[in-house]
Amino acid sequence: PCVVAIDEFQQIAKYPEKNIEALLRTHIQKLHNSHFIFAGSERHMMQEMFTSAARPFYHSADILELKAIGPEIYIPFIVGHFEKRNRRIATENVGKVYDLFKGHTYYIQKTFNEAFADTPEGEECSLETIRAAIDNMVASNDTIFREILSNIPEKQKELLYAIAKDGEASRITSAEFIKRHSLTSASSVQSAMKKLLEKDIITEINKVFSVTDKLFAMWMNLLYGERKTL
Repeated sequence: PCVVAIDEFQQIAKYPEKNIEALLRTHIQKLHNSHFIFAGSERHMMQEMFTSAARPFYHSADILELKAIGPEIYIPFIVGHFEKRNRRIATENVGKVYDLFKGHTYYIQKTFNEAFADTPEGEECSLETIRAAIDNMVASNDTIFREILSNIPEKQKELLYAIAKDGEASRITSAEFIKRHSLTSASSVQSAMKKLLEKDIITEINKVFSVTDKLFAMWMNLLYGERKTL
């Protein structure tokens, strides 16, 4: 028996050839000695592929959500790496970065990688050093984020700003949310929400919406004077 793992599986939906999903499903069904793992980072597209009755992979696999690594594991892991190289870092400060990025591994690792490099051996990594690392990360992505934003239509952009400002937004079609963020109407919010979900720019978990890329959300808040600090 063998295991075939396909990462970023949702990309097959973007292939120019027609019926790729159906073709792949047909071949997979003929295999008796293989097990498949379909992994993907675009939650909305993956859910659509496996939970929509109109799609070939409907109910063909068990769905497993990989949640963020828990702080009780992640924080000691980071503190331990500093200590192994004769440096110190406060557990509280590691926790602040974890909370800021909601456990998002890529940005947490990148922050502490740079903060570690800027901490001399035998000394403690300060909160100022950590803040500088995050500021550098935001600045280095400025051009990319501006490009992403320039390709988002205005109505979608307005909703995106509102969700980024709230951090985690619920009841986004309610009169209260629309009025508080000066949005147009519930129908326009509904339409913008669907488009942003399709592009994986926002994520929805249990009817709570957030910007998928946490650094992008931070950058937007900085742009509009809503900085969320450590």
